[in-house]
Amino acid sequence: MIQRGSRVRILREESYWFRDEGVVVSIDKSGILYPVIVRFDKVSYSGINTNNFAMNELEEVSDGKEGNRATYAASGGKQTPVTPMERKTGQGDIAVGVRSGAEPESAGSENPKKEGDPNQGTEVR
Repeated sequence: MIQRGSRVRILREESYWFRDEGVVVSIDKSGILYPVIVRFDKVSYSGINTNNFAMNELEEVSDGKEGNRATYAASGGKQTPVTPMERKTGQGDIAVGVRSGAEPESAGSENPKKEGDPNQGTEVR
């Protein structure tokens, strides 16, 4: 019997994940047409990794009781750090090793009259 946490194979031929395996995330009991939400390891062309299926479109590969539930960590090995000081983006201090004329043209630039600057035409506050 398919339940939450079960690994299932997709039998819907029109699906991007046809004959692929995924993990059942939830099963809706309200009587809708596609009650089973399945999460997959790979993403589709649209960038999604979940889809709804009917019970007859799924074949159970293993149930969720065996301890082989999927982990939903991002692939690639690099995770977002938890501490705010480590979560910063960018390349560090922009003043180090920057040639003249290669400064970024961002909102905080030193020349507010530079053409194309977001603050062009406003006074420095």
